[in-house]
Amino acid sequence: MQRHVARSAIVRYGIAVLCVTVAVILALWLRPVTLVGGQLSLVAILITGWVCGLRPALVAWVLATLAFAYYFTPPIYSFLVDPPERPGFIIFALLGLFMATVSAARRKAQDLLERARAQLETRVRERTADLERSNERLRESEEQWRAVFENNPTMYFMVDAAGTVVSVNPFGAEQLGYSVDELVGQSMLKVFYGPDRQAVQAHVAVCLQQLGRPFRWDLRKVRKDGTVLWVRETAKAMRRAGGEPIVLVASEDITEHKEAEEDRQERRWMIESMDHVNRAIQGTNDLEQMMSDVRDATLSIFQCDRAWLVYPCDPEASSVRHTMHRARPEFPGRFGVGEDFPLHPDSVTVHRIVRAASGPVRFDPESEHALSPEEGKLFGIQSRIVMALYPKGDLPYMFGLSQCSYPRVWTRREEVLFQATGRRLSDALTSLTMFRRLRESEQRHRSIFESTGVSIWEQDFSGAKAMIDELKAQGVRDFRQYFAAHWDVVRRLDRLVRVLDVNEETVKMFRARSKADLLASLDKLRTPETRATFVDLLVNIAEGWTSREGEITLQDLEGRQLTALFTITFPPTAKGFERLLITMIDVTQRKHAEQRAAQAQAELAHVSRVTMVGEMTASIAHEVNQPLAAIVADANASLNWLAAAPPDLESVRGALDAIVRDGHRAGEVIQRIRQLASKGAPRKDAVDLNDVVRDVVPLVRAELRHQEISLMLDLASKLPPVLGDRIQLQQVLLNLVMNAVEAMGTVTGRPRRLIIRSEPDDDDHVSVAVQDTGIGIAANHLDHVFSAFFTTKPGGMGMGLSISRSIIEAHGGQLWTTPNRPHGAVFHFALPVAKGPYPTKVG
Repeated sequence: MQRHVARSAIVRYGIAVLCVTVAVILALWLRPVTLVGGQLSLVAILITGWVCGLRPALVAWVLATLAFAYYFTPPIYSFLVDPPERPGFIIFALLGLFMATVSAARRKAQDLLERARAQLETRVRERTADLERSNERLRESEEQWRAVFENNPTMYFMVDAAGTVVSVNPFGAEQLGYSVDELVGQSMLKVFYGPDRQAVQAHVAVCLQQLGRPFRWDLRKVRKDGTVLWVRETAKAMRRAGGEPIVLVASEDITEHKEAEEDRQERRWMIESMDHVNRAIQGTNDLEQMMSDVRDATLSIFQCDRAWLVYPCDPEASSVRHTMHRARPEFPGRFGVGEDFPLHPDSVTVHRIVRAASGPVRFDPESEHALSPEEGKLFGIQSRIVMALYPKGDLPYMFGLSQCSYPRVWTRREEVLFQATGRRLSDALTSLTMFRRLRESEQRHRSIFESTGVSIWEQDFSGAKAMIDELKAQGVRDFRQYFAAHWDVVRRLDRLVRVLDVNEETVKMFRARSKADLLASLDKLRTPETRATFVDLLVNIAEGWTSREGEITLQDLEGRQLTALFTITFPPTAKGFERLLITMIDVTQRKHAEQRAAQAQAELAHVSRVTMVGEMTASIAHEVNQPLAAIVADANASLNWLAAAPPDLESVRGALDAIVRDGHRAGEVIQRIRQLASKGAPRKDAVDLNDVVRDVVPLVRAELRHQEISLMLDLASKLPPVLGDRIQLQQVLLNLVMNAVEAMGTVTGRPRRLIIRSEPDDDDHVSVAVQDTGIGIAANHLDHVFSAFFTTKPGGMGMGLSISRSIIEAHGGQLWTTPNRPHGAVFHFALPVAKGPYPTKVG
């Protein structure tokens, strides 16, 4: 009530007055009975103090005291108080004052308490509302964090101080191949890679010592299937509601990043290591020094105890040699460099395994190939890695690294680097082997150059080649015609050619005192024919020939004429013309001998032809007698026709024409006999082999009729000419035909048939075949039929076929024989087609 009353001061004081007034009226009503009723004013004071507070209560006290003194203290109706009544009045006044203050204080305390309670209730309501809102937010946050924890693609763990997994999110469990239930309650070490577990325990211990501080580390975890993944973990320790510590861990899969980083580091290590090896290999051309440098580089890179190279890598070899060996001082090898040692039986197996492998082979505790205890004890090693090297042009080597101090397991990247090092070493061995062989070859060729019995010239044609290329660029195409019209250009080209070196045989061949006499100038060696040969060489270079062989006429420094066969090979590039090699063989004496042999052969061929003519005398006489008899008969007939009256001139004219034809026919036979019997130097003309056949047929026709042999000519039309001596070719064909006639002379019971056939052979040859049905050639005579003095004829000289083969081969052709099925033999000869222009015929 006071809360409402207290809002208006007038009301409060009015209540005070009202209360006192009511109390006084009630006391006055009771005064006839008793004066004590005046004390009811105390009740008014008490009520005013309780309801209206201290100040209204004091007002009520004053009013009540005055009323008590006036109405209820003698003298009544006076404010004076009799002395005997004064103590009671004072007690009344004091009691009223006390009751006013106490009542007001009590009221005030009550109001304060109610206000405090109201405020407290308000605060409680507000706090309750805040708490409800906080709880709501907490529930929402918890749901959000639970959703994050459950669904975030990051691995989350909660681990207690003992290392037990308290909680793990589904993604983390799934990433490791487990379910959540399979990990909760298990030791955290279950999911870590064995070698990293000690580090995990140390990291967790540090987190628990420094609560609230985050830590980060990279470690390896193991999936349920055994595969390993790298994770980057961020961890922080804190206390739970119960006070016990707990470690919160967030793991990020960095396997790809780690693998990429390891790959970069591995590539960098590979590049730096290979650069180290390359510097060791390329630092010298000396094989021994290179091997030493590679040994040092290999020991440094692989941190092994030994690096070695043995030759050859061959399981069939009885012994091998250490060509490279480097070891740490505390692990010296049993065999030294360059020392041969026999293959241990277990080493034979190693060689066979290494040769069968396509790359390095490991002999360590984790490889499929175990190190033999005997070999380990023999060489003092506990593990090794080896591979076969295959340098070009040499037998395989075996390259290896050995670990003596402990059974080392060679890693994959070490295996890859070892293979790359081996391949690089194989290339270096190839290069150095080639260099060594090239040097040996150079020394050998220099020795051959100086000591060979052939004259060798080393000349520089690069200037001439450049000038010829320049002429090509200017449009020159026919260089032979151009050089014929510009002899000054030939002289300039001649001056551009320089002699670089000659061998000792050249000095002897040209009767020089030293090489200097020949290097100074070639003018003293030239003859008129030399210029033409030089022009031919220039034309060959311009036309892109790859080589040239020929004959050249020179003179030595004493003026003696020399004939030499020369050979020159033109390089494919212009640079190769800087050093052209020209070889010469002095054939002066052989040339003279050939000339004498050719002369003797010509005489022998002449004798053979004369002999053949003698043998064919009857046949030739018959061939000549026929036209002579016809001439006589026609002449007698003409005389008779002239004697008639009148004379039959038409018949005479016809007879005279026949006489002319028969005369020419007899003259041709005589001419061919004279040609065969003539003795002259061989000559080369364009000859039609069909004409040669037609020339020979009249000479043998009588013999063919006598032997009852049928002749068939199968001559190809438009046969290209060959270059040769017509008389010699007639002699060959006549010899083959007469041999065929004689082979069929004793044949009975089957037809005697002679076929002469001509046809093109390939694109650049013409062939003639003489085929008979005679007795053939015995198998044991085939290898000797063309040998000189070999004959199966009684009284034969055995020179016919030998001379015929010599003639054909001198014409650049071939003469051979094959069997004629079912009876007889076939003699063939083929000659190259003539390349124009042809020599002019004479006579």
